[in-house]
Amino acid sequence: MLLLQKYMYHLCIIVSLFGCSENNILSDSELGNLPIVITEVMYNFNGTDEVQFIELKNVSTKDVDLTGYLLFGGVDYKFEKGAPLFKSQSFIVLTNDMIKFKQYYPDYTPYGEFDGKLSLDSDELELYSSNDKLITSVQYENTAPWPIPLDASAWSIVTTSTSVSTNQSDPLSWRLSAKEGGSPGANDPKRTEMKVVVNEYYSGSSSIEAYVELYNTSSHSVDIGGWYFSNEIDTLKKY
Repeated sequence: MLLLQKYMYHLCIIVSLFGCSENNILSDSELGNLPIVITEVMYNFNGTDEVQFIELKNVSTKDVDLTGYLLFGGVDYKFEKGAPLFKSQSFIVLTNDMIKFKQYYPDYTPYGEFDGKLSLDSDELELYSSNDKLITSVQYENTAPWPIPLDASAWSIVTTSTSVSTNQSDPLSWRLSAKEGGSPGANDPKRTEMKVVVNEYYSGSSSIEAYVELYNTSSHSVDIGGWYFSNEIDTLKKY
């Protein structure tokens, strides 16, 4: 027993010296708590699929070896052998077009370029580990109750929680990005609460035209340029 312990002691030293064992690397067998989440999806860029991206975050306290991982669904991306470790609490962004992405986001370089394009209507994304274990998935739709990016803008959808227990296909777990263009490679800032309410509404009559009264409940001015009204979910810019 003493000889075995001595042998194992020296073996551990040798392995450690050559970097073959890293206690801070999460193996596939430890992935039961789903440490990777899809945190942001840009699928509707000004009403087109010109620039799209998918953001992943490692929410665990350990690095993850992504070799052999596969992002599957509306688009495809395989993390090949030698892929850099997915650092704890960091982001990875995949895009459909590296060149066009850099034109709009010059300060950030995506991890890679996926095959295919995300649907502007509805799509599903699934992330599998190297041993074919489903890590996380999301199926978004461009209809309520999902947050709807307008065709004339470039809002992404971002998760409201990075908790591993969150159902990522629940539309209530997503919101629009805080600003147009989203925030690839970073935590999306909290949306500024707009304290403007519909204070009065009249549908109109033969003698009085319909009207809507807005009231700013905050203590500061609010720029409402570009705002619009609608009573139809499919025609948001009706008025």
